[in-house]
Amino acid sequence: TRGFGQDPEFVTQMAKSFIRGFKEAGVMCCGKHYPGRGSTDVDDHHDVGEINRTEQERMACELYPYQHLEDLPMLMVGHSIYPVWDKENLASCSPAICTDLTRGKLGFDGIITTDSMIMKAIAKKYGIPQACVLAAKAGCNLILMKETGAIRDEAYRLMLEAAETGDFPESQIDELIERTLRWKVDYGLYADNYIVDAAAAPEKVRSTEVLGTAVKAAEAAVHVVRDEAGLLPLSSDQRVLLVEQVAGPHLNANDKYLYPGIFWDKMLAQSRNVSLLEIEVDPSEEDTEKLMAYAPDFDVVVITHYSGRTELSTVDLVNKFRSTFPDKKLVVVANSPLPYNTPEEWPVVVTTYGVGAEVLETAAKLLYGNFEPKPPAVAKDWDR
Repeated sequence: TRGFGQDPEFVTQMAKSFIRGFKEAGVMCCGKHYPGRGSTDVDDHHDVGEINRTEQERMACELYPYQHLEDLPMLMVGHSIYPVWDKENLASCSPAICTDLTRGKLGFDGIITTDSMIMKAIAKKYGIPQACVLAAKAGCNLILMKETGAIRDEAYRLMLEAAETGDFPESQIDELIERTLRWKVDYGLYADNYIVDAAAAPEKVRSTEVLGTAVKAAEAAVHVVRDEAGLLPLSSDQRVLLVEQVAGPHLNANDKYLYPGIFWDKMLAQSRNVSLLEIEVDPSEEDTEKLMAYAPDFDVVVITHYSGRTELSTVDLVNKFRSTFPDKKLVVVANSPLPYNTPEEWPVVVTTYGVGAEVLETAAKLLYGNFEPKPPAVAKDWDR
């Protein structure tokens, strides 16, 4: 969901298939984060970042896919500053980027949406309500406002005021809305299937076809990133301690299909010799103390590493465990193989690319040698 890779041509080909699949399912997808955020070390969620690369460099790399995805219906513009085009404004509030570059140089005809407007980069630079007006005036068709209180009300008031005073011309408003509606009509979003029965969704989601596709995807994705200690496969005779985080999706769903502790259930199906230590996504001191106390009683410790953009996840926990028990057998099951999320010095790592039931079941089978994973289609340095 964050990117297909580092090679522009490969990313473009993957994106074309992604767009085609979503369109066949009647879903309009979005390319992000435009005009490219791979070369920054500043997170828009927390601060204003500036990305200094020439236009030629960007056209050959980050903007290459956008130049070759004729069927891309929508793109999401981020909140960084790109001095090559606009030294002052964040991309989402920059006419030079949203209109001159995107509509002019690239000829993009789809919908432009902002990233979330409640990020700190926006708040620090402009203030959220005023930024919403600036983004619309810059050429964004949609404003992603996740706030539901006074901030949203003030943004609406300022938008209305700009329209009434002519600061935000009616002709521009009409053009922005017309483009959005045209794409939605072309995608069939106003056709017979526009109004759907929400109550029928579970039956569709749990259908044999959908579940079969989920299993197929899991088996194509889950793999051993590295096993430098030669620990895999595990034996059912080994006493295993699973240290499993309470992942957000598990807690939010909390039904018979997805729930906290689901990975433990999947592992118990492979071996009855597995015990569970349930911990927070960001482990607490108590979680760490429990692991240090329990670990000596087990042959192998398996720790999940469900990482994301905002949480540290189990990095400190794993590192402390490794320093405390350097000879203890340790396997990390991570939702990403990327060094940004999963340190390369961890010697045994299995990646799942998610926390869904299908990928976790596949991972459990892999751990015990009951599933032979496929090597990555595009191997990277961290795949050893």
